[in-house]
Amino acid sequence: GQDIHFSQFMRAPMNLNPAMSGRFDLPAGQAGGDWRLVANTRQQWRAVTNPYRTFGGSFDGHDFLKVKELGAGLSIYQDKAGDSEFSTLELNMAGSYGIRLQGSPDHTISIGVQSGFTQRRINTANLTFDNQWNGTRFDGSLGSNEQFATTSHMYANLNTGVYWTRTVEKRKTYSAGVSLYNILKPEQSFFGDNDITLDRRLNIHANTTHKLTDDLDLLPGALFMGQGTYRELDLGTNLRYYLNKSPYNYKALYIGVWTRMADAGYIVAGIDYNDVNVSASYDFNYSPLRRASRWRGGLELALTWIIRSRLPERGRFKSCPDFL
Repeated sequence: GQDIHFSQFMRAPMNLNPAMSGRFDLPAGQAGGDWRLVANTRQQWRAVTNPYRTFGGSFDGHDFLKVKELGAGLSIYQDKAGDSEFSTLELNMAGSYGIRLQGSPDHTISIGVQSGFTQRRINTANLTFDNQWNGTRFDGSLGSNEQFATTSHMYANLNTGVYWTRTVEKRKTYSAGVSLYNILKPEQSFFGDNDITLDRRLNIHANTTHKLTDDLDLLPGALFMGQGTYRELDLGTNLRYYLNKSPYNYKALYIGVWTRMADAGYIVAGIDYNDVNVSASYDFNYSPLRRASRWRGGLELALTWIIRSRLPERGRFKSCPDFL
């Protein structure tokens, strides 16, 4: 039915927009960094059923093959859900190309394409069906009369997107993007029904950074997703508090409040430590499912590491004699 998604959507860039491959800066907002490593994990609905577990990661870089403004990335995501152990494994490669607007590296638009494959599996051993009800109780020895054509199938992926960024000054930035996933609308049925396909997913997202004080930034954002008849709208903001702005000992704390409309609210906390960001979020379910979930949603962790081949040169200072 629906694609893998994360509450911390900007911490899973390859799952959000292929045009974001190779588009990144250091956590402090300074230009730099050659490669980006991202890791994500999420667990939800433990209070309702067998918990849904999602793991993922990506590795991407800019100026790929020494071609200016060329980004490239590799991503992998694995999800397992419910009693059927319904699993989804995605492996994709992405490429993007950036165009400088007004001739400035601080104002760009990039176009990206992503392709690969997805494998889906189910395990029918733990499933029960109405045909196994003998009139008074469930009888596992009775046949289910379900004729699965297959319990595993694979299909090709094709996704694309556009991503715009503008840096007005070091702590004043804007970004927005539009992406479309599942362009090929692959077949989904385990019963061999070719009319059952995976709907295309449309993403529209935006984020900004604004300086509030010398030590505090506001980072609001929004995401709209539409897939078939389903809609999702995420709104919220993080606050970033600088502990140390030095590029050699950079530290900052994050805290934020977000909502996924008509479904859940979630809080985010994280830390920047030099070139690494680690963050955690927890969803509080307030949809009608809360009667079963008891307001519990899911725990999510994310790690982003910007890898640079060399540090910026330190300024050279000449010490003066005490008598001057």
